[in-house]
Amino acid sequence: MSNATPVTEPGMFALVLHSHLPWLANHGRWPVGEEWIYQSWAASYIPLAAALRRLADEGRSHLLTLGITPVLAAQLDDPHCLAGMHHWLGNWQIRAHEAAGMPDAAHRELGAREHRASAAALADFETHWQHGASPVFRDLIDREAFELLGGPRPREAFVVPMILREGAGLVFYGDDAGGSQPLGPTDELEWALLDAGLAMERDLLEQRLGDFERARGYRP
Repeated sequence: MSNATPVTEPGMFALVLHSHLPWLANHGRWPVGEEWIYQSWAASYIPLAAALRRLADEGRSHLLTLGITPVLAAQLDDPHCLAGMHHWLGNWQIRAHEAAGMPDAAHRELGAREHRASAAALADFETHWQHGASPVFRDLIDREAFELLGGPRPREAFVVPMILREGAGLVFYGDDAGGSQPLGPTDELEWALLDAGLAMERDLLEQRLGDFERARGYRP
């Protein structure tokens, strides 16, 4: 039998959630195209935000720490992805209705369950997500429902060129400085932006020329 003094102080627990997906918009549908982000949106992000909203309404705060990568955040605000997600949720409900109309009991039960899930997700999306994820998470951050990993002032800034269907884009990200530290001289950053922009325009031009040649039936 132990004679150790019982511990009366509560332990420490940290719940940290980190989200990460590659850029999937305009990169096909299934199995690792846009279907990937829409399934994750429906099964993870919408339920998570709904749970945090419900707990915040009860006056609860500082519930967890959440990390959202810039690439994912950009897709959750992208107009193409927002329209695609709305369409995907509608298709989910249609598939549920088809299953509910099948003759066997197992499919009818499946259809009823999927109808409830799809209807709830569609209603939540149309109520809270029509303008993207930024307003959803900003409201929860302002109510201190969770802590967002990272900070507003990065110690290092990185530039990632990205070729989009309608043009070229840049993604900025950085690490948390933990204090008010300036980025430093901007000359190198400006040159980096110029080099990245030129590289993207060159790649975009080559991509368009390739599309034009393929459309004309050119074979090297």
